[in-house]
Amino acid sequence: MADSGAIEQVHRTLSDPTFGNDMLSVLNDMRAEGDLLDVTVVAGEEEFRAHSTVLAYGSDYFRRLFASGMKESRDNRVELKDPSVTAVGFRLLLNFLYSGELVVTSTESVYDVLLAANHLQIQSVMKLCYEFISQNMRDAPLDLTNYTNAEKLADTYGLTTLQEKVNYALSENFLELSTSDEFLRYTTADQLVKLLKTNDLVAPSELQVYEAVVRWLMYDEHSRIPHAAEVLSHVRFALMDQNTLSRLLQTDMGAEESCRQLIMEAMAYHSYPSEVKQGIAWPRSKPRTSVDKKVPLALSSRKAFEFAANGWVEQKSVCPPEQIHAAAVVGNVLYAVNQSSFQSYDPATNTWKSLPSPIVGYYDPRGWSVVPQPPCVHRFASQVAVIDRKAYFILGGQMHFTGKFVDHDRTSEEDVEDMCGSFQKGVQASDVDVCVNLALPEPEDE
Repeated sequence: MADSGAIEQVHRTLSDPTFGNDMLSVLNDMRAEGDLLDVTVVAGEEEFRAHSTVLAYGSDYFRRLFASGMKESRDNRVELKDPSVTAVGFRLLLNFLYSGELVVTSTESVYDVLLAANHLQIQSVMKLCYEFISQNMRDAPLDLTNYTNAEKLADTYGLTTLQEKVNYALSENFLELSTSDEFLRYTTADQLVKLLKTNDLVAPSELQVYEAVVRWLMYDEHSRIPHAAEVLSHVRFALMDQNTLSRLLQTDMGAEESCRQLIMEAMAYHSYPSEVKQGIAWPRSKPRTSVDKKVPLALSSRKAFEFAANGWVEQKSVCPPEQIHAAAVVGNVLYAVNQSSFQSYDPATNTWKSLPSPIVGYYDPRGWSVVPQPPCVHRFASQVAVIDRKAYFILGGQMHFTGKFVDHDRTSEEDVEDMCGSFQKGVQASDVDVCVNLALPEPEDE
């Protein structure tokens, strides 16, 4: 019979979910007051006092070092002799380990932190740095120095992710870069060839890639023409149509033997039937991107026309449901404003979809947002809209992107006025409602 006086033992774990939430904040306060600091780290010419547990928590490098029993762990003094770890970089990195916040004041300081984080194996900080660098390359005024500095660091320290970010930014901004004085003056033949080899080089047509190469060659004709054959060999001439190639033969550069041979090679490629071309790996015929190439589309009431080598051809797959007053393409989705509705067309699914009524701004799946416009285009609000530095021209009921870019700090009202003037000359009067560039899927074989 059980003893009625026995006390039943209860096993339960009690916890406070908020306990430890402010641990880093408390340790940071202790660091500021000099309490319980047990290690000194030397970076550059400066010494930094810290808690070894905080360093070990945030850095694989320090964790292994302190657990190894090496001299540094016994002396409680670590000298970071690698030149990639500067005092500036380590100071910002140490502040992050105690706060989870990375405060940077310039692109240079981000690179200091990135190199220190790479050496000390702090992946979370490297990820933050890469995100900042990518955003800065998209948003900051175009500066070739930013790209070349980042490329040198990536090459020197084997930072493949940084190299990928630089390559993507260079490819995305190729048109704008290729017209800048910095690009024409300082880009070497090897750098240009490396860029031309990129499959995802962003350009409306291969003709513009060719024109960029010619600009570079003629900028310093005496020293660069000897490199013409090598550089031009990476222009994909077979992506141009026969008429364009014929015109190029009549130019001064087309008369150069190295260029002439490449043009004639591409013209020979176009002379083959389609089934033959599909079965051969012809040089300089590979499309620039793995996705379908964007083509100009003219949209009228319930009809769409694609511009091809032999003129405008009706594109029955798009077929607008009603007359379109204005349109734009974002992320290869066509957004169209009609008289009484707002719709989108997605080539991937070949479907039109009704959307909430628009306001002045841009649309994403979460709804509408207003796009702030730089002061230089305010006077041209009825003609020009700027999104991600790309200038969209609105003329009558038509909206076009023509490869022009606007920088908040560099572009003046006069520049925008010149853009509008030159663009208007290229617009032909017709019964077309709007014109857009859209990547359409390959037609299925019947």
